Amino acid sequence: MLATTLKICLMGGSIAAVIAAPFGSRIVETMFGERFLVAGQAFSVMMWGIGPYAAAFIAISALIALAGRSRAIGVALLMVMIQGGGIAFLAGPLDLEITRAAIVAFLVASLAGMAWALHELTPVLYPGTSTSRWIWWLTPTAITLLCAAISLGGRAHPLWASLTALAVIFIGTTLFAVFPRREVAALIAKTGLRQRAITRGLGDAA
Repeated sequence: MLATTLKICLMGGSIAAVIAAPFGSRIVETMFGERFLVAGQAFSVMMWGIGPYAAAFIAISALIALAGRSRAIGVALLMVMIQGGGIAFLAGPLDLEITRAAIVAFLVASLAGMAWALHELTPVLYPGTSTSRWIWWLTPTAITLLCAAISLGGRAHPLWASLTALAVIFIGTTLFAVFPRREVAALIAKTGLRQRAITRGLGDAA
């Protein structure tokens, strides 16, 4: 169930980022005024870090419970160092505009923290030596990176890029069985959706 939750965070964050790409900046501008257009554009890009950041946060909490605090603290320190050090390095020696430096540092910190946290968590969830045990998080991560490249590449209209990225998400998750049937069935049983549907059907029949 934990692995399913982490994958939902990653793929759900990707879908939210894809939707925010063509509309996020305009929504922020409409709500808060034209002077916040740049903030809206930054928001649209930073959405690509929401899924990995959420997955990293949950994985760190799981590491504390399942593998000890030392591994979890290491992941948290990595994210803090990349975030803070990345802004200083990008805005300093590389002379990148401070907002862009903060965005890049956040995205890299989120992705690196998630990757390390899931790397540390995998032996706990899937004991053994098989190389296939890493596929459960490498596949959705690759799909997310591909969609981010499509959305942020700037080679197509934002709307068409988002539609293409959405297609990649749904085709990729289906083709590579990111959410196997047993996980979907367990999730439905856990949330009680099936039981509520049966109860509602019996009520309608009565």
